[in-house]
Amino acid sequence: TQQQQQRACVDGIELLTGEDLWHTREGGPLRRRLHMSDGPCGVRGMGSTSNPSDCFPCSSAQAATFDPALVERVGTALGEECRRKGVDILLAPMVNIVRHPLSGRNFETFSEDPYLTGVLATAFIKGIQSQGAACCIKHFVCNDCEKCRFSATSDVSERALREVYCLPFEMAIADAKPLTLMTSYNKVNGVFSSENEHLRAILRDEWGFDGLVMSDWGGTNSEAVISTGLVDLEMPGPGHWLTPLRAEEALKAGTASQAAVQKHVSRLVDLAAKLDALQAELPPISRTADYIRSHRDLMFETATSSIVLLKNERDLVPICSEHFSARKRIALIGEPAKFVLPFRGGGGSGSVFTHHVVSPFTAIKERAKGIADVEYEVGCVFHFVPPCPPPDWFIPGNGSTFGFLHSNSANEARITVFC
Repeated sequence: TQQQQQRACVDGIELLTGEDLWHTREGGPLRRRLHMSDGPCGVRGMGSTSNPSDCFPCSSAQAATFDPALVERVGTALGEECRRKGVDILLAPMVNIVRHPLSGRNFETFSEDPYLTGVLATAFIKGIQSQGAACCIKHFVCNDCEKCRFSATSDVSERALREVYCLPFEMAIADAKPLTLMTSYNKVNGVFSSENEHLRAILRDEWGFDGLVMSDWGGTNSEAVISTGLVDLEMPGPGHWLTPLRAEEALKAGTASQAAVQKHVSRLVDLAAKLDALQAELPPISRTADYIRSHRDLMFETATSSIVLLKNERDLVPICSEHFSARKRIALIGEPAKFVLPFRGGGGSGSVFTHHVVSPFTAIKERAKGIADVEYEVGCVFHFVPPCPPPDWFIPGNGSTFGFLHSNSANEARITVFC
């Protein structure tokens, strides 16, 4: 009966909401759950200090190399990290456009140039997917500002939409064929991306993308996500809008078809089959001495290649002893120069637990020993909430308290706090 057919279809859609924060469900035609992980510069996996990750220079640094072959090698190394950690889908690359220096996640994407972004994203994806992991290119589309990102609308002309914001996606989909794509939180011209029919038509009908489309985490907003048919998988689990109850209501109302719902299921099952086939051809991988050496060499090569020197008056750099007739002073300005731990990978979706951390201040001070004095100033503080003071600002108390001491020139203030 029609009611039985609807129920069968609804049972299939149970796979189309995640099981938890990082996994799909399993069952029925999907024989195993798929494991996802952030991010663009390191594979966090189920990351912790006991399972650290290799951390490569961020995407904006990779873009500054203008070297697609190098970026593809970085992608290959991250694909190896996916194999080592059992990750099926890496939630990268991010190919949104840098429109403003304060947009919030510029480090996580490549550049302000859509063509350069498209070229490098293509190389990055090819590298990762060569190692049997799927890339999830994100965030489709116009997710170029973090402020009010869950509700903001990016109002954009059709020409700008296609020539600037969609172009990196279009290039990568055509040349690298990413297996998955993530929608964005924001609205585009007043309609949420996850339920935007115009974006669905561009992606599915014009570009012919038949890979899995997932929502950003919590990035679904109404029952229209079912009727539009853009999103195949709602993340994270347990889901809210692509549930059996919602699907049954849409089928009864005629706002979704059984064929469309079945296509969502098929894309997830097809993705798992593709990954199983790719991974079956690859041997197990572990963190051997050669693995460590090759990845560290690649990190160093990428970091040095990303440095763009605009001006070098009087051959001031590189800093070495023959350039100085007398001992000089080097000023490092900016919080991340000294307090690097919170900024590993950039933070947020880019953050990873690393094997080793050294701050620019510590490294430069060591290299400049005997050549120059290295001094540090915090510069502009950019926290919404004041951070915890560093340990070297504290002084011992009387046993039940400890003091907090911060010196500024001749002025000195002491605050006693209880613990």
